[in-house]
Amino acid sequence: MTAIYDQLRSIRLQQDGKKNITAIDALEQQHSLFEKEGIRFISQNPKIFSVFQGYKYLQLEEVNYTKIEGFIGLVKDTISTNDELIYEYLLNWFAFIVQNTGKKTETVIILQGLQGIGKNVFTNVLSELFAGYSSKNITDIDDFVGKFNAAIENKMLAIANEIKNFGESRMSNMDSLKSIITEYSFVVNEKYIPKNEVENVMNMIHVTNNIFPIIIENNDRRYVECKCDSVHRGDLAYFTNLCNSFDEDFFYNLFTFFMTRNISQFNPRNIPMTQAKKDIIRTSRSKVDDFIIDHFKQVKDDVIISQVELWKHQDMELKNYQLAINNICSQVWRTANGQRKRFYKMKEEMVKIYENMLDEDADGKEAEAQLVEQENKSCTLVMIVFQGRRIKRSYKSLADARNSYR
Repeated sequence: MTAIYDQLRSIRLQQDGKKNITAIDALEQQHSLFEKEGIRFISQNPKIFSVFQGYKYLQLEEVNYTKIEGFIGLVKDTISTNDELIYEYLLNWFAFIVQNTGKKTETVIILQGLQGIGKNVFTNVLSELFAGYSSKNITDIDDFVGKFNAAIENKMLAIANEIKNFGESRMSNMDSLKSIITEYSFVVNEKYIPKNEVENVMNMIHVTNNIFPIIIENNDRRYVECKCDSVHRGDLAYFTNLCNSFDEDFFYNLFTFFMTRNISQFNPRNIPMTQAKKDIIRTSRSKVDDFIIDHFKQVKDDVIISQVELWKHQDMELKNYQLAINNICSQVWRTANGQRKRFYKMKEEMVKIYENMLDEDADGKEAEAQLVEQENKSCTLVMIVFQGRRIKRSYKSLADARNSYR
């Protein structure tokens, strides 16, 4: 610090008579201009320093849609797979972040699909709109929930790209990630700097090729699962033309598009359900979920605890099984055969969740049955055609034989 003050004393700004006015003199006279009472990501209080100093791109008077139609087309046919609900949600989700600086959507967009279909083209553009306040390529789960997590400090948008090390502590990482998604502060830790609590303004997009990228619980309200289409995969000319259109005018118009989009009726937590998300939820089910579904009616009404414990899967420890059941059911006392006994009864808030799971199972079985029926019809048609050809060949052979005999 002494060295800095010595340098400031050596800087001559002007001369007042015989006295030289130095930088240290200016600092001492105007120190109130440089002192702040605190620091926030964004604040209207002049006594608070704002980390956010404005967007890189400015809002235009109106949008030239021809400048952004290529990118919007990518969102439509590739990222949202022409699903209108997902398409509108994605545009509104990003507009929400742009229009509400420093606020969180409390949700995560998962982009799932093959390599080379445009997922990173999409996220790179969004990251550029938030230049200075985005991390466009985080590949390690530790940057979110690990010991040193400064990569997401003061970032409005973070792109998780094929995260590694996720599976080593899968469940604890899942719980920590949930907190980062929804909480408005977190403890940041940098090397050689004491830990401190900071604002959490991060919104996250998870890009993956994995068919089972994350565990999603049946009552989830955080994850928006997008199964991206490979319609442009391998089309070099398409992506060359698209990326060449990303000039400065493009970004000004795209920023204006998001800044002026009407999102007055949009709630980020009102997440559209997709078939891809249903599939992941079904894959994420625990053994206890399967048990509840198999014995839904009994558990919904009430069932004696000793009976439930007999249904325990042999691979589960009893204490873990009991803990999971207690999260779903309440324990109540009933009189059975003249004796007071403890029963499990499903909690009211869990009934709807498991009813939905049962409905999804029924829909899945119906779709599977329809597929089997279609396959059977196809097989039957093939057999009819095959038999018809055999009969036709038999008649021809018989006719040839008769002609030969004559």
